[in-house]
Amino acid sequence: MDLQKCFTYIKDVTDDSYVQNYDGKVRDVIYSENGTVTVVYRVILKGTDGEAYRDATGTTQFHEGRREDVVASAEEAAFSKACARFGFGLYLYHQDDSHYDDHFH
Repeated sequence: MDLQKCFTYIKDVTDDSYVQNYDGKVRDVIYSENGTVTVVYRVILKGTDGEAYRDATGTTQFHEGRREDVVASAEEAAFSKACARFGFGLYLYHQDDSHYDDHFH
């Protein structure tokens, strides 16, 4: 699965149709000695009777000289997982790559 495509699609869907009032933020960035970067991300849906949130993590391998790309990649994965915990874009995790190409090209 191409996480960049999923991230872009889920972000477009939440921006355009399903959720008009949401927020998201990076809660933590963890650099591990084993060469991985983990991002903890929270998606918050705001309604008339309060807020609901879901947290998720995304982890990627750190490569020297590419810190921003690695953090962004981990953030994309965490955002996608947090949205999936609300039920957004679940079918993206259950399709083969040829199906994604139909939606993203």
